[in-house]
Amino acid sequence: MVDLGQCSVALGEAYSMENFEGKLAIASYPAARLSLYDPTLPYRFGTGPGANPLDVGPIDAGMIGYRPHFTVALPDGKLWIGAAPNYGLRSGTLSWFDPRSAERRFHRSVVENLTPVSALWLPGLGRLLIGLSTEPGTGVLVNREHGAIALWDPARDRLDFVGDFGIAEPRDVVALVPAKGGLVYALLARPSFLVEHHGAKPAPTAIALLDPAQRRVVAVRDLPAGYGGFGEFGFKALRADGRGQVFGATAKGIYRVKPGTCETDWLGDSPASIDVVGPIVGRTLYFGSKWKLMAVDLPE
Repeated sequence: MVDLGQCSVALGEAYSMENFEGKLAIASYPAARLSLYDPTLPYRFGTGPGANPLDVGPIDAGMIGYRPHFTVALPDGKLWIGAAPNYGLRSGTLSWFDPRSAERRFHRSVVENLTPVSALWLPGLGRLLIGLSTEPGTGVLVNREHGAIALWDPARDRLDFVGDFGIAEPRDVVALVPAKGGLVYALLARPSFLVEHHGAKPAPTAIALLDPAQRRVVAVRDLPAGYGGFGEFGFKALRADGRGQVFGATAKGIYRVKPGTCETDWLGDSPASIDVVGPIVGRTLYFGSKWKLMAVDLPE
């Protein structure tokens, strides 16, 4: 492993990343600052011309967005960022940045008192599917019981739909991954930090299979209690392998979702706590356990 050096003025965690056009977008806490890195060029971090990575700053001048939970590149070349709000505030922000023109725009909220924490581009619908959480800014108690699901029209840059798709208890929609036939798997959870620090009520974790075109839920099922809870930053733990299989993780171990259903198979315990769930590369799932980078080979 090579420590390339500083990548953001923020000096906090890199909350989310995205590949786009051979480059890497890095969104960091605090202030949801965006940095752009081209790995084919020399590493010269800065904020001015010729810098690589280039810290382009926060997308909203008021720095309302603070913890950038997702960064998504759309076919039009824009980078979209969903972020939890700054300390003492409610309602997370949805922002976009165009690397070609440096144009940027932010929306104070998708839904009042909710935060966009997960997103998935739906090419068939031309919409950005957004999972919303009850997460407020640090020091603020939650004032809604459940999150929601939204469809955003990026061409018109406006909300197209928001609702629960018929899920009785949508909880916090913390992860979205594609499934066959235009369907989408969603992970519904109540992260422990919302319970411990923001006064949210505990809730079981569930897998939901969604039909965004019909705006309905196909199936939903709670995960078995024996799977355990999430690691410190592992609550976004749902991954698609690109071959039609979907895998999830808790702090305890790894499970597989049976295609076309919300039933799951437990694949085994992890030798160390799964604190951060990384990508699936080939047949290997990478994850972080405290200071260690670890990996596990997944079954066919």
